[in-house]
Amino acid sequence: MNAVVAKQLSFRQNDRLRLILDNPFEGIMAIDNTGTIFFINSFFLEILNYAEKDVLEKKIWDVIPNCRLFETVGQGYSIWGETLKINAREFLVARFPLKIDGQIIGAMVKTLFPDQTIAKEIVQKLARPGKPESTARMLCTCRDIMGETPPMLYVKKLARKASRTSSTLLITGESGTGKEIIAQAIHTRSVRREGPFISVNCGAIPENLLESELFGYVEGAFTGAKKGGNPGKFELADGGTILLDEIGDMPHYMQVKLLRVLQEREVWRIGATSPTKLDVRVIASTHLDLKKLVKEKKFREDLYYRLNVLEIIMPPLRDRVEDLPLLVEALITRINLRIGADAKGLTPESLKIMKAYHWPGNVRELENILEQAINWSQDSIIDIRNIPIRPWENEPGPGNSTVIECQSFRSHIADTERDMILHVLQQTNGNKAKAARVLNMQRSVLYRKMEKLNLI
Repeated sequence: MNAVVAKQLSFRQNDRLRLILDNPFEGIMAIDNTGTIFFINSFFLEILNYAEKDVLEKKIWDVIPNCRLFETVGQGYSIWGETLKINAREFLVARFPLKIDGQIIGAMVKTLFPDQTIAKEIVQKLARPGKPESTARMLCTCRDIMGETPPMLYVKKLARKASRTSSTLLITGESGTGKEIIAQAIHTRSVRREGPFISVNCGAIPENLLESELFGYVEGAFTGAKKGGNPGKFELADGGTILLDEIGDMPHYMQVKLLRVLQEREVWRIGATSPTKLDVRVIASTHLDLKKLVKEKKFREDLYYRLNVLEIIMPPLRDRVEDLPLLVEALITRINLRIGADAKGLTPESLKIMKAYHWPGNVRELENILEQAINWSQDSIIDIRNIPIRPWENEPGPGNSTVIECQSFRSHIADTERDMILHVLQQTNGNKAKAARVLNMQRSVLYRKMEKLNLI
């Protein structure tokens, strides 16, 4: 074997070793007998928010002051199950000496679990042997945000930006527009994706239980209080995200307490003598007009501004009917999986009815109607006219002035879109790529609109 081949093999072996050590499930770091870091994998680098060059050859106590890894060099034995805290995140770790011919030449630390949440889940599974475990709820990702119309492309753009920060976010929009999907997608794209996502419907919890549900209580706080107390939803969301759904329905006295949590980043359990510090990202959602509620003194103005640091407004389905084919395809796939059906699509007449319908219940109503139609249908191509109750038949008929006004409104929108596209194309000398950027839409969307408006 010549020297070049040997060098290539050595490189491949080192490359393979690095791939094994650089995995997303465990952190690995090693020091020599002087405490100098000579190896660190990407897991730890991401937690530390450092580049490799900023860590290698540095002393372990300068990079992670509370790490006891250097003690292992002197002790000469392994420690398992110790907690290591890095940037407000805690990990169960093992540390052990590195030896050559019985001589300690350094020490290594590795995480036992990707994070504490997974560690707790595994402990709970081991504590219940023989019981079948339900599959953990899968959260939505950005791929689950369906839509290619300008309003939805703008929502996706805002969601991507919101996922890069931990600032408080308010998501508004009519019921059924998919506010929780957006919240979950932002969480799963953010740095908190390994932490919990806790959703609380503020309008569904009885008023007298809301405080204990959100903030928890200590043992003996009230008659019937659980022994040992109970953490609230905010504590359960520590290190992750809490979604306060239907925040507009929150009682006034609880708004004051929530404001304090947002300001101080700590909660007081009922009956507690000291607060619990939190690291939680707060997302709130509502179908109500909070500005109107503020004017009516039904919602605190200071809380509104605390919540509305960032805002995403979900468009109603009637304002993005061009997304219907995409939504129908995705929803049919989801329904098929849920009920074991084999639906392939819709009849042309069904899609025509859907595009003319007002959709007061938005995407949630669309999914409901599709599931009904799939259940009632004998064919793989679904006809929504087979369902017993047809909400579109309760809308005004073709000769009604309301429908005429609606058609006139849509015609006006089309004319406005045509004028805007023509104006921008004129500004960009017919360059469609530049025009798409100016109009803040994908080039493919612009082409489809031009084709629909007979501009191609």
